[in-house]
Amino acid sequence: MSPAVLYRQLPGEGLDAFIAEFRKAAARDPFGTVFIVPTSHLAREIVRRLREEDVPVVADTVTTLSGFARKIFLDYATSETLISGAESRLILARLLDAGKYPLLSGTGAVDELATLFEAILMWKVDYPAALDDLATARCVEIARLFDAYRRFLDEHDLVDERALFARVVRILSDTGWFRTVYIYGLFEPMPRTAGRYYARPPRTVFVYGLFEPMPLERDLLLSLRESAEDFHYSIPYARNPVVFADDGEWLLPDTVISGDAPDTRRSRLALLFSRAKSADCGGCIRLAERRDGLDEVRAIAQEIRDLVAAGVRPGEIAVAFPDLSSALPCVEAVFPEFGVPYVASDGRPLSALPLVRALLDVAAVPARGYRREDVVALAASPFLPITCGCDLDLLSREARITAGAASWDEQFAALLRTVEDERDRPETPEPARSRLAAKAVSIASARDAVGTLFADLSMLEGTKTLAGHIAVYRSLIERWQAPVMSKMGDPDLLGEFINLLASFERLVRLLPEEKMSLAEFSSLLAQLAAGTRTARRRNSGGVQVVGVREVAHLAVPYLFVGNLVEGVMPQLTTPPPFTADAGTRRSGARSREDILREERYYFTAALLSARSRIYLSYPATDGATPVIRSGFVDAVREAFSPGMWGDGDLPDSGLAAIRQACASIARGESVTETLRIPPALDPAAIPADARETTPPGLPLRDDIPTAVVPPGVPPNGEGERVYSASEIEAHLRGPAESRLPGFAAGDDALIRGLAVHEVFRGRDPAAVLRRHGLDPIRAPEYRELYSRFLASPLMQGIVRDHREVPFLVRVNGIAFRGVIDRLVQRLNGAWMLIDYKTGTPGDAADYAIQMTVYCHAAGQFLGSPVTPYLYFVDADRWAEIEVDEERVFAEIGRAVRGIEEENL
Repeated sequence: MSPAVLYRQLPGEGLDAFIAEFRKAAARDPFGTVFIVPTSHLAREIVRRLREEDVPVVADTVTTLSGFARKIFLDYATSETLISGAESRLILARLLDAGKYPLLSGTGAVDELATLFEAILMWKVDYPAALDDLATARCVEIARLFDAYRRFLDEHDLVDERALFARVVRILSDTGWFRTVYIYGLFEPMPRTAGRYYARPPRTVFVYGLFEPMPLERDLLLSLRESAEDFHYSIPYARNPVVFADDGEWLLPDTVISGDAPDTRRSRLALLFSRAKSADCGGCIRLAERRDGLDEVRAIAQEIRDLVAAGVRPGEIAVAFPDLSSALPCVEAVFPEFGVPYVASDGRPLSALPLVRALLDVAAVPARGYRREDVVALAASPFLPITCGCDLDLLSREARITAGAASWDEQFAALLRTVEDERDRPETPEPARSRLAAKAVSIASARDAVGTLFADLSMLEGTKTLAGHIAVYRSLIERWQAPVMSKMGDPDLLGEFINLLASFERLVRLLPEEKMSLAEFSSLLAQLAAGTRTARRRNSGGVQVVGVREVAHLAVPYLFVGNLVEGVMPQLTTPPPFTADAGTRRSGARSREDILREERYYFTAALLSARSRIYLSYPATDGATPVIRSGFVDAVREAFSPGMWGDGDLPDSGLAAIRQACASIARGESVTETLRIPPALDPAAIPADARETTPPGLPLRDDIPTAVVPPGVPPNGEGERVYSASEIEAHLRGPAESRLPGFAAGDDALIRGLAVHEVFRGRDPAAVLRRHGLDPIRAPEYRELYSRFLASPLMQGIVRDHREVPFLVRVNGIAFRGVIDRLVQRLNGAWMLIDYKTGTPGDAADYAIQMTVYCHAAGQFLGSPVTPYLYFVDADRWAEIEVDEERVFAEIGRAVRGIEEENL
């Protein structure tokens, strides 16, 4: 067992020292050093800091505990496939739909059961045996479903995110990493072919800021300690047991370093909830009550504008909410109104975005029986090429259409006859006759357009296999050449939806012959979209909008924490779904008291992240319903006697400016001088997905000084752009290479290339082929390709072998990210970079940009030169690459300038 050093420190303390030590260790051993932190937000922040300091990073070495587990799994598991939370929920939904678990049906059952299963696994609960006499018939049924779900995963070689930790603990215990080995009497042992056993566990491990790891997480941490040579573990701690109960002794540390701080503002904040006497925090905490949630966010936006007017940069401000997903729509509506640039730490559910909603409605309209409101919404979508040439909404109302494909034609036909009869009456005046004739044309046009639309949608109807539904759905969207990408659209969102369809198709391979109705297919697709979030928009120039749990350990000059109401903060949702408090205590899982302590911790850690000032707020009502402010607010009042913030005026509100202008117009006054619309603080910083539904920001007042732009941030407020070699190459090849992704089934060559990369990573060929929808009977062919590669002369005498190496470095002044296929070290210490190519070998010059960037990246984090090779898989041919770097860098510079000009 390696010596372990335990650090007990306040949240956020000692982070700079950990980063500095990680830098030193990673410089010596870039692949054998890992830095584990509690949130992906903090991991991104650390990587950003390293990038700004020009420190080359093997990107996946700064990660969360779950991210580290995922990396180990992908490196060492051969035949198993990791599935997402959304995919596991789809499997649960199919099991429930079988009708064998009547006590577990109902709205929201899948999500609640997924939560319960996670608790059972992470807390290592023997369910339902642990409940003993408290077990009910429902508990027994849950256990049967849990067993059926695990059997399904085992039969299909799947691992879900809940079982990932247990699987990785087994991998670490099975790899046979011995500290002392005696070998006697072997005669000329044959060299081992390069394979997964050349990979080593991390030798230096830094773990920072994890709060009370669950039993299965502790197992993984202890396994890491067993295999590492240096293990440093920093635990958030203060002498306040109602918040900080974990002292880290379960780690059995060899050395304990206490970070007990003197009587400082931060140490006094850490005593919150301890019922200590009231303390002086120097007026750093301020509190406000607002009318409702919308008024609260508007007050926050105005206070941000006031801070910026005083010289604070937007990037020095963070706004945290206990439930970010529910607060984000309000932020998206309000911040642009005030011209506040921001970046949200988490994306929105795909199903909440207008573009994706329109694509989902294509299947939902016939699945729901052609309801009037659904058809009207589909026809009105700007993303679909459906033109009715009429006011479909008004005409369908007049025709009294409610639902049913046949009803639309019958009701329109009846309305058309009524209008034509009225038009043809002798007593009808000529002006009315002309109006009725035009109306008849509109009705006939609507009838024809709806008929054509329904004929297309009818292709989706009926009972089909999942593969059949997806094929018809893809075909229809492709035939429509949808979506129509207007300025409201975002190509990245379209790509994310296409990726979602690809993940849906992976489920097809698990249920190849199972048939379902269109309604079931539409429901599953909607569930998958609701459980998939858009990618986070990278932008370091705006206000950070985060969840309360994400702000812990950061250093934020100005922090706002909003929506502090009971039921949200703290959110006491225990016991787990389908259980009771007594059952939770009996099983050993988290109790209500544990949850309260956790909520107290994250609130306290958020307060400790603020370096200058903290703004707390809560709404008095939710619509017309009064709400109760959080007990945490009362605790802050008792402990620190906070001041107040916000005077109720909102001078920078765009709506307020419009109201004033309307009032001036009503009085007959000119508004030319009072209503000006110059650029906002930084419109480019408003996330692209928010631009779909929100108006542009309104102006700053003329007397507000321009905020100082920090070094390294371009003038438009964006954070430093990070490029990929493929993006540069596509731009240089021209617009045809940069077209939007399509909905047709995946390119066979592309799918085969992905399969080859996975096999060359050490995955079982049959499992890989099944995952990508290819015939597993071809597994020997792929196995032979990999064996041939390993038998190559250049792959002999390999002592270190790293596959799929992600990087984030600066090359010639430009930030690049990418993934290197393979880095191997020979007996003489020389490093080779290998990039696989499938298909017909091309000119080496075609790969000059990629190989130049990759070689510079590898050379930076290895600290030694790298020889680049292309390996053409099908031809079994190696090619050493030599490039004219001066020409390559000139081409890269030209592409970057062109991309920036296009963005402007």
